[in-house]
Amino acid sequence: MRFVFCATAICKILQSEDTIDWKKLGTFLRKSLNIDGGIGQAANDESHGGSTFCAIASLSLSNRLWSEEILTKKEINRLIRWAIQKQDIGFHGRAHKPDDSCYAFWIGATLKSLAECWMERWKI
Repeated sequence: MRFVFCATAICKILQSEDTIDWKKLGTFLRKSLNIDGGIGQAANDESHGGSTFCAIASLSLSNRLWSEEILTKKEINRLIRWAIQKQDIGFHGRAHKPDDSCYAFWIGATLKSLAECWMERWKI
């Protein structure tokens, strides 16, 4: 998932988003989406704060986050619920792990990206 984000960011910087095969990338992202709402590094990997951020940031950079081209609104709402549930005193990025300062970024940035895209899409 980190390579997905790197490729998306590079294509965005170079203004060549059409280089990415979004049908294949979308299939990969969908296979990495878990029943709990989070996203793993790849299919059948546990949900992880870092990989969830990479997927959401990639969709946000490409203006595909709220388009339902890859994730439905229901899946995004489940993802938001998953991210919010990662907070105890701080944030933890995986189930049954202690809070860790790095996850304050991964989970916090995921929620911020989702909120910004939501507000932009609905002109709030």
